[in-house]
Amino acid sequence: MREVILRKQFYKNCFLSRRPSQNLLRTHTKSLSSASSSSIESSFRVATGNLYEIESRIRLLCEKSVLQVEDAFLLFNQAIDSHGPPSESTCSFIFITLSKLKKYNLAIKVYNKMSGIRNFRSYLSLGSLIECFVHSNEIDFAIGVLAVMIKRGFEVNIYSINVIVIGLCRNGDVFRAVKLFHEWLPVETDTSRRNPNLFTYTILIDGLSKEGKMEEAMDLLEDMKLKGLSADIVTYGSLVNGFCDAGNFDRAKQLSDIMMEKGMAPNEFIYSSLLRCLSKTRRWEEASDLLNVMSERGIQPNVVIYNHLIDDLCKDGRPLEAMRLLNLMVEKGEEPNTTTYNSLINGLCNSGLFTDAFKVFEDMKPDVVSFNTLASRLSKNGKVDESIELLRKVTEPDCCTFTCLIDGLCRKGRIREAEEIHCKMIQKPNILSFNLLIRAYLKEGYVEKVMQLLRNVVEVGLVPNSNTYLLMIRGFCSLKMINVAKGLFLHMRARGISNANNHYNALLDILCKDGCLEEAKGLFNSMANPDAISFNTLIHGILKTGDLQSGKELFDEMIRKGVSPDSVTFSILVNGFIKLGWLEEAKHVLEKMLSCGYDPSVAVYDSLLKGFCEMGEKDDFFGLLDRMAAKGVCLDGRITRTILNCLCRFSDYHNIHEILPEFQRETCSEELSISCNEFLTKLRKSHPELEIYT
Repeated sequence: MREVILRKQFYKNCFLSRRPSQNLLRTHTKSLSSASSSSIESSFRVATGNLYEIESRIRLLCEKSVLQVEDAFLLFNQAIDSHGPPSESTCSFIFITLSKLKKYNLAIKVYNKMSGIRNFRSYLSLGSLIECFVHSNEIDFAIGVLAVMIKRGFEVNIYSINVIVIGLCRNGDVFRAVKLFHEWLPVETDTSRRNPNLFTYTILIDGLSKEGKMEEAMDLLEDMKLKGLSADIVTYGSLVNGFCDAGNFDRAKQLSDIMMEKGMAPNEFIYSSLLRCLSKTRRWEEASDLLNVMSERGIQPNVVIYNHLIDDLCKDGRPLEAMRLLNLMVEKGEEPNTTTYNSLINGLCNSGLFTDAFKVFEDMKPDVVSFNTLASRLSKNGKVDESIELLRKVTEPDCCTFTCLIDGLCRKGRIREAEEIHCKMIQKPNILSFNLLIRAYLKEGYVEKVMQLLRNVVEVGLVPNSNTYLLMIRGFCSLKMINVAKGLFLHMRARGISNANNHYNALLDILCKDGCLEEAKGLFNSMANPDAISFNTLIHGILKTGDLQSGKELFDEMIRKGVSPDSVTFSILVNGFIKLGWLEEAKHVLEKMLSCGYDPSVAVYDSLLKGFCEMGEKDDFFGLLDRMAAKGVCLDGRITRTILNCLCRFSDYHNIHEILPEFQRETCSEELSISCNEFLTKLRKSHPELEIYT
């Protein structure tokens, strides 16, 4: 039944029209610029002779050179149009030749010409057809050929199976490859030509490993052993690399040790995978030990391995260790490349080590990426003058170089200089540089300058993008020019640029702050998929008006629509409910916040403590203090004063108003940072008579 289904599918998709294409010769002739005109003319003269002469000429052209095989294809087409199909042996010969030369598209065209008249039956031709379909990403057709082989009495061999398995794995369809493996390979006999070999298993193990399906890959390894096959270094390499990609170094190392027990020394690829995994998981001491082991075994890490380690060290905040590794790399005779230096420069700058970054920069042969990396980091850290000085050394600055400087100057408020550099850009300015200037001028309130920049954008052939509109909407909102912001929002929609949530949220925020709540609700309701920021903004605006019920209903809608509340959502609700005296609701929201894994901010705790104090909820007040102490909440001066003021109100000790002011002076500076537990312990030790723990 399976064979019948596959055969039907194959015939349905592969056996194309029997009518020869009248345009095929004309179309293909255009692509044969490399073919000699004399050869083609000679072939066409032969085509007017008998079919035997045509077939001889086709074979001769195929045997001559790669270039003339295309002439043979043209002659083949003309022969069909003039004399009918050549013999089966000639068809198979030109088809197999085209397939071997990887001209799969032409080979399939030959097949399509011949399949309809059943002049295509040899085993070699069908095997080549499988390869053609696989390389043309027509895997279903290739599988169909297997059924045709069986129908014509041929035994499918493991080579054809492997070709299809490779194609499936290459396309990321590894599970289908495994399914094919189980369906087509025999289990009952060891003499079949379809018995899986080491190559079959290695292909599948590699495919599963790349997909992260390591348990399935290990199952195949065990199955392989049961069939008497021994894994080689390539098989183990795929498994080690798969476990390393999954972050499971210990399992990968275990396989590496098994290899060595079997007498196979790990190669550079396996060591590279192990080092990459150690680097990714920040196990630096083990990575250092493994480098030493490699050195002892005569395996020198290449520049790619060093680059991985240096980049990950820098990302882990260890640029000085990365510099030491660079020195070791040079000592071992491995030449660093620009990628090495750029990673190191970036890491040093991120750690504020600009002097070291400059030293590395001077020691290398910098490319434009090196300049841009250093200039960008300098600009973002306020060292704009150093960036400008660096620019003078760049022989061929690109747009990114200038954009880094413009960004740095705008951050420092030096907009005039930024615009001068913008005007001097050698290449056409990009929209990012315009956006930086627009944001800077809006921040300073220079509306006319913004309008001029927008005109310049159009003049140089650029189009304002989504970010341009977002910057302008936010900028005009901050300038209280709400109507202009609304106009931009509508203009953006009219131009066919979809309004993203951040555009809506910018407008929502200013409408809520200005008390235009009905308009804000209308805008919110027009959003297709409001996010947490959208809900938070509107909930905050509603609670500010004292409409607790509407705020609660909007929160319920947020949950109903599947938008996860964040810490900001809970903080808004707690503060809103406390201010309006809804203590029970506030406590309920606090519990929900904690159950969702969010820790309340100090500001939320401060609001709750004040609320409990004002409502005389002594037990709730001390219960919250206990919880804060247990969680190690860090207090600032503001919440400390709140705690002391509340203690004054709740304590029965008659001299509390005399002793606490002194304690407050000692502990409540603005810079105070003290854990709640430490603060309460200190207070209890200083004044045990308070009995603050109830």
